[in-house]
Amino acid sequence: MWARLVDPTGWHDYYSNAQDVRHLEGNWPRIELGSSFSRVTFGARVTTEVTEYEPFERLAWTGKVRGARGHHAWLLTPRDDGGTDIRTEETQRGTLLVALRPVHAPRVRRMHQLWVDNLAAAAAAGMGGVDQRG
Repeated sequence: MWARLVDPTGWHDYYSNAQDVRHLEGNWPRIELGSSFSRVTFGARVTTEVTEYEPFERLAWTGKVRGARGHHAWLLTPRDDGGTDIRTEETQRGTLLVALRPVHAPRVRRMHQLWVDNLAAAAAAGMGGVDQRG
């Protein structure tokens, strides 16, 4: 699971809302602390920098788009049964986002849940790029 999460070039394989990923700086294609890239998500090109990186535990980035910025984190916690709990955190700021919140916030929640569900399914199915820790 971790290998899929730290490779943005493959996100579109299981998450349709990550398109046209482009490397900007730092380690690539496996991102790590300080890596930056851009992608099209929710119809906008977002420039992103990895700001937290704890292998197999936590990955987070800050993204910027004209008039807005956000922070997204993935938290992976091993379970006693050998599985992994996945949790995401998201914050967004910006005038445009405030205006669009009634429509945008539920869409973000749905799409991020889809991302989590599809990542879990890809890991369970053994799709390429999955490492030993799930």
